[in-house]
Amino acid sequence: MRIVVGEHITLVLCTLWPIRILGSLAGIVFKREISQFILYDGKVYEMTEIPVADSGGQDGRSFEVTIATILLIVNAILGLVMAALGLEWSGDALSAIGFLVAAAALWVARGLWNLEEWSWNWAVMLNIVGAVLYLFSIVWLEGLIICGISLFYLNLPNVKKHFVTSF
Repeated sequence: MRIVVGEHITLVLCTLWPIRILGSLAGIVFKREISQFILYDGKVYEMTEIPVADSGGQDGRSFEVTIATILLIVNAILGLVMAALGLEWSGDALSAIGFLVAAAALWVARGLWNLEEWSWNWAVMLNIVGAVLYLFSIVWLEGLIICGISLFYLNLPNVKKHFVTSF
């Protein structure tokens, strides 16, 4: 195999040579390992490090926990809007309870984001209470779907392991 590097340096390699020998020879010539170069379409390219997505962030939060937190925030915002509209239109106690539950859900979402142990239990309870309150709302179907998906994500093993110690 013949590899042309630059205009003036030509390195002829036999494909049967071990990579270690080639690497040491190329290291002398190029001051780098041969494994840092790749031959593609007749040209030599220097390989670079490509970051790979991890299942957890730098702080240990998994992707599923992030989704569960975002769903809880969306649920809380929808609950706050519906409760505010309910208070404006009818002024009933059910809307006031919905407003308090939605506000608490925002606080619990902060706890989920920070992986605080208490937040998982509260998130499950607030989703159940929110589902019951959505039954009396105009957007009952959307609310029930969001609560159901949120409960699904909260009960995934990859999410529960961050919060439930006996799991």
